[in-house]
Amino acid sequence: MLFQEWETINKDTCDNFENILLRNVAPSIFFRKLFDYGNLYKLFPELEILAKVKQRKSHHPEGDAFEHTMQVVDAAARFDYRNIKEKRIVMLAVLCHDYGKAKSLRSGEDMMGHDIAGVPLAKCFLQRFSYDEE
Repeated sequence: MLFQEWETINKDTCDNFENILLRNVAPSIFFRKLFDYGNLYKLFPELEILAKVKQRKSHHPEGDAFEHTMQVVDAAARFDYRNIKEKRIVMLAVLCHDYGKAKSLRSGEDMMGHDIAGVPLAKCFLQRFSYDEE
């Protein structure tokens, strides 16, 4: 599937997303390509908005929250896991871990509460890709 074609969520999209997240050593390449083609916001608006969230250099020298998330996703992809279920849980958690930063951003302040603000965004994301409550 070409990056230009990643515009809607269907069974193929879900299967391809799962394979990219679980079987690649650098899943960030996929998300970066979608961003470059202008399709990231269509499937992953929670991620796309993170590119606009600047972080304190003292805590995150890599820059914005999108870049941080991409680096964390790639690092997590290289861990050794007991099984695919464990890897799926960790990879999804890593992907969603900063979703709330855009909602909790206040000028000149830390993004306190971004963990709580991200819960409804993560739930919505997981439902969109047909992940169950477990």
